[in-house]
Amino acid sequence: MTTILELSDHDIRRATDADVAAIQALFELDPAYFEMKNGAPPRPTEARQLMGLLPPDLTLDHKHLLVIDDARTGVLDIVDSYPDATTWFLGAIFLAPAARGHGLGKRLLDTLARTIRDTGGTALRLIVSVQNPRARRLYDRCGFRMISRLTQTSWNDSLHEVDMLERDVTASQAET
Repeated sequence: MTTILELSDHDIRRATDADVAAIQALFELDPAYFEMKNGAPPRPTEARQLMGLLPPDLTLDHKHLLVIDDARTGVLDIVDSYPDATTWFLGAIFLAPAARGHGLGKRLLDTLARTIRDTGGTALRLIVSVQNPRARRLYDRCGFRMISRLTQTSWNDSLHEVDMLERDVTASQAET
């Protein structure tokens, strides 16, 4: 499978090393997001770090780092088969500020839910900062439910509360 997501009005493909600079430039469009998430602006190596970020005991075969419109519109970081064989984990959905508020995030999440279901998966899980109510509203609209609240340590040792959410992607739930 060349890509795990397809939207007719956007080019979505796997990121390569050649995309690192474009992803970094995308991240630098919204330093406030990184301040909220990590207590610091994006590191100069933020995109490179994302390229290799993977849960323990998984190989890069499970990682799907996708760029939307050559990273001008957004980036998604997805790990399949984590934390279990039928659950996928959304590590990041980051849209350019100009792309937000137009329904693209919901379309991406709904398309991803269908892809997961079509490949035999049952759930999509993510974490969201409690400091990010806009993202939380998107996830609520897309059918995600609270699993737990956790304290997460950022790369710079700052602590942040996050909510772990999960969406059932089985046939009856995937068309929210």
